[in-house]
Amino acid sequence: MRLLLIFLVLGLTACHSGWDKDPFANEADNVKNGVPPEKKDTAVAPIQSVLFIDIEPFYELKIGQKAIIQIGLRKTDPAFTVTGVSVPDLEENYPGAVFDETKMQVIWTPEEDYVPESAFIRRTPLEITVYGEYQGAPRSYSKTTSINVLKGNATPPEIISVEGMNQDFVEGSVYEFKVVVRDRVSPKGPSLSAVKSGIGNNGSAYLDYPAYGIQDFNDPSLWNFLGKVDLTKVSEITENSEKLRINFIAHSTFGEPSNLEPAAFKVYTDLKTPIFFNEKVKTFKKGTLNSYSFTVVDAKSEGKVEGLFVTDCTREPYAGSVCDCTPPKGAFSTCTIEWVPQKVGTFDFEVKGINRLTINGSLAEREMTQKIKIEVKE
Repeated sequence: MRLLLIFLVLGLTACHSGWDKDPFANEADNVKNGVPPEKKDTAVAPIQSVLFIDIEPFYELKIGQKAIIQIGLRKTDPAFTVTGVSVPDLEENYPGAVFDETKMQVIWTPEEDYVPESAFIRRTPLEITVYGEYQGAPRSYSKTTSINVLKGNATPPEIISVEGMNQDFVEGSVYEFKVVVRDRVSPKGPSLSAVKSGIGNNGSAYLDYPAYGIQDFNDPSLWNFLGKVDLTKVSEITENSEKLRINFIAHSTFGEPSNLEPAAFKVYTDLKTPIFFNEKVKTFKKGTLNSYSFTVVDAKSEGKVEGLFVTDCTREPYAGSVCDCTPPKGAFSTCTIEWVPQKVGTFDFEVKGINRLTINGSLAEREMTQKIKIEVKE
């Protein structure tokens, strides 16, 4: 009985010691004071990541020509609700323009007096603003493009001539050419461009020419563009003779294009020395008719090759032999030796190969001499 009383007394003492401690001692001040925690604002996504306005960086329009500027809208979050679209200062900046919100189109025809007389282009910003609601709040987003209005002109420039083209060039050289353009309306003259031709291989990469020309002293309506065909930039443009094509086009100060003027030039590789295709030693049989043919070739197939026997085949010890080469009609010549040798031994038939090519009226030649060894046996 005494033992039971001791346990009861100890239990009551332990409980009393726990009542003396603060149960909120380790909690934050707002919990101790009974104040609820502050509510944190929910992060709001930037409008640029939710809504996109699709327009070009700029639009080029011409006086008197109707233009339709299409506006596109894209949403990355369907929760964004579009409530309206506007084009601020539309009538003020673009007299007569209309914004069709249902089709999302700005429709406008620039009038004659829109571009000042002293200028050939007028650039005016066009702002698109989209209004909507997102995450419980009204939102708006704007994007700006530029409307560039060019003066129209009834007199476009005309390319009169292209001089120094339409001929044969050789790799490793530089050639001059001239383009003559007539332009009666551009105050500072037209600009010139070389564009890729729709047929054949493009030659514009080898041209060096100014964007603007020099006014002719005798005729102010003519502008001369002096350029070069530079064939020194690469070691070999083509393995064979090849025609490269270009189209020249000029534009007036007001943006009017000229006619397309085609031009071309043929590029030859540097003329090569001819090559002989023959055996080192050809065996003939004594007292028997023997025949041997070999070829002299232009490896690039550009020149005309001629084979000529330097050896006099009518004299001893070659007497009785027939030596002949085909005429120079193409890039190779076939030479033939027919012979009934009367003596045993080694004989050299000397042959010259000549490669010829006429470029711009000048004849270029490369030649090589080869000894054809004939070994006569019994």
